[in-house]
Amino acid sequence: MKQSHHSSSRALGFTLIELLVVIAIIGVLMSLMFTSLGQSKERARETACMNNLRQIGTAAKLYTDDAAGRYPRKFVRDPNPPVGQPNLNKNAQYAMGGQEPSDTHPHFYDWYPSASARPLNPYTGNTNTFHCPNDRGMTCLSDAPGCVVHDSFPSTWDMVGSSYHYNAGNLIAPLSINPSANITLQLQADPMRGMSGKPEAWVDEPARYIEFHEPPAHPYYKDGLGVMLWSQWHRVGVGGLVEFPDPALAPGRFVSPILFTDGHVAMHDFSDALKTDPYFPYEPTKDWIWYKPQ
Repeated sequence: MKQSHHSSSRALGFTLIELLVVIAIIGVLMSLMFTSLGQSKERARETACMNNLRQIGTAAKLYTDDAAGRYPRKFVRDPNPPVGQPNLNKNAQYAMGGQEPSDTHPHFYDWYPSASARPLNPYTGNTNTFHCPNDRGMTCLSDAPGCVVHDSFPSTWDMVGSSYHYNAGNLIAPLSINPSANITLQLQADPMRGMSGKPEAWVDEPARYIEFHEPPAHPYYKDGLGVMLWSQWHRVGVGGLVEFPDPALAPGRFVSPILFTDGHVAMHDFSDALKTDPYFPYEPTKDWIWYKPQ
């Protein structure tokens, strides 16, 4: 009887190897669960960014209708600049809507319009429409005189008050601090203003022409290095790195939500185009057009 009871107890127990196998299986399942959860959160953020762009597209169309069929202008007059800031004409290319720019640097209020002067704010009714949850920021705003550099990688929503860029000229020139440099294989019809203020007929293929975007690989010239760096906003790699001297070195993909002129939005992967020839990143493909040639 005792021997039978002892054998029964051994049969109901677990060996050390069995326990380790069970723990390993639980660990793998938890890893898969957390990975799936992270991917779900990423997709939710991307969906929010794209929904914002749909609303921005509607606002831009309403603006265009009110402006006799012309696209929004990139330069606006700010009737109420902060005290001590004499510049009334502001560049709204990176700030067509959204909240007030940051007061952490005097440049922001001098260069970017206040919320009340941003052209599309009256048409959205909600400044948060211009906030993409995936906006992880960049170290430099290269359209700014002197290139304001931040080491803490704040979001552009926090700095400029908007996560989205209007495709209105000034495509950043690799290895050049001159935004009007010839960085496209064809001469641009308007390298400084792009579609800004143009009649709707100016865009030949609205289903492929980019109107608003979050930069998939924003290049900038960093003073002191003498080289261009590319900032990666989405799918940031291990360690949170967001800037690379060569897009091919980036561990993640250069993915960005895009609003096209006809009003549809898409999440596009620009990695292949950037890695094939990073110094001519704006050439047309079957999916998108960055500029209109002469």
